[in-house]
Amino acid sequence: MADRTVLERLGMGRLPGDFFEQRTARQFRFRIFEDVVKACSRPSRYDDAALPWLRSLYASTPSVALYAHVPWCVEECTYCYYWGKIDKRSEMQRLLEAERAHARLMDELCGLREKSVPSIYFGGGTPTVLPRDMLEEHLAFFTSYRLTPDAEVCVEASIGTLGREKLDVLERYATRLSIGVQAFNDRLLGMVARTFSREKAMDVLREAIARIPSVNIDLLYGLKTQTRAEFLESVETAIALETPSITLYRLEVRDDPPLVREYEADPGAFPSEVECRVMRAEAKALLESAGYRENLVGWFLKPKVADTKVYRERWEKQTPCVAFGPHVQNYGPGHFYINVDDKEEYIARVNARSLPIGTKYELGPLERMYILVLALWKSNRPVDLAELRASFDDALVQRFAASTARYVDWGLLTSAGAVLSLTPAGESLLEWLLGDLIQQLSTSRPAPERLDDRRSLPLL
Repeated sequence: MADRTVLERLGMGRLPGDFFEQRTARQFRFRIFEDVVKACSRPSRYDDAALPWLRSLYASTPSVALYAHVPWCVEECTYCYYWGKIDKRSEMQRLLEAERAHARLMDELCGLREKSVPSIYFGGGTPTVLPRDMLEEHLAFFTSYRLTPDAEVCVEASIGTLGREKLDVLERYATRLSIGVQAFNDRLLGMVARTFSREKAMDVLREAIARIPSVNIDLLYGLKTQTRAEFLESVETAIALETPSITLYRLEVRDDPPLVREYEADPGAFPSEVECRVMRAEAKALLESAGYRENLVGWFLKPKVADTKVYRERWEKQTPCVAFGPHVQNYGPGHFYINVDDKEEYIARVNARSLPIGTKYELGPLERMYILVLALWKSNRPVDLAELRASFDDALVQRFAASTARYVDWGLLTSAGAVLSLTPAGESLLEWLLGDLIQQLSTSRPAPERLDDRRSLPLL
């Protein structure tokens, strides 16, 4: 049982005594729309006969967010389940050309070029593993869409691939970089198979921060044998570098990455869930004392950064996301579909002028409402039950409200009239709260047929 004094200090003193039992890195998940969809929606295979359905999704949509997938990495981090071994140049070129051909097909069939684009995200994998000319070609193509004046163009990057020539390219096209540093600690970096040092990371970040309008770094807590002092030292280093945006992630231990074997051999070597909550709380206090604000839950921004636009668009504003690449997800209000998984099938379908969509879901009111709730709370916004009732059946809203009552009792939510807001403890435990709600959702309906249980991208 967790130390009640510690829980009181965290604002979690009203939690049930067994709350943290079976809540570990092995069970922890960063919750996304796909979790809601697969909990209760019935999938179907896409074929070209469904083209009118696809066109209808975008017919009256004035704006879309774009996602372009670059699936390769130069290193296999022990915790990562989205790693792809780097290909020969010719093979990388084939896939990138297919992604651009896919986009042109969407231009023709769904009028994509006519839409305004408030955000583009180049994810992976690691887009900056591409040779300079290939990186520039891909960035130039997608940024030629109708970007809004304040559009965010974000590129995921890694320390080992950010030389000055790559930064020259990024400076021309990107408004934001997202770099998975994870730790400024050589012992921990080596343990998770990162191939750079603390000093190298600091040198690269100094130059990137000087040249790109917004640079985000990810920091992980809950790593094997990681101490609270080590995590806070990484946070302090990021602050000292004047990093514009810092995201704190709790470690997930999934089935496929190599880390699962280490966890199963010695789970006690990993910080407990309560220890992770303490790490997060103390890191948040450090960041706020240094002038950062928690923009989205887990995202901390300096005043110079107005917003994390890509997620504000996709989450709170529910702007449809159109994605290019194999096994990536496309979504918007009322729909969700996933591109085919296999790279060769993706390329062949595009070359045959057939949209490379594998699985589609048509979402009912229940799924749409829960996706909106997930999006609002992740966006650090309250859920207004009156606003939900304006869009959804009252019985659905009542059911949702009833399911949240215990979280109010536990001090994770406040209820002011019809408005449900996260408390600081609720922000810290948001992924567990969402996971519980999604579990209730899935057990309250017959189990849907599942064509593919793996997670697709973009993750967010």
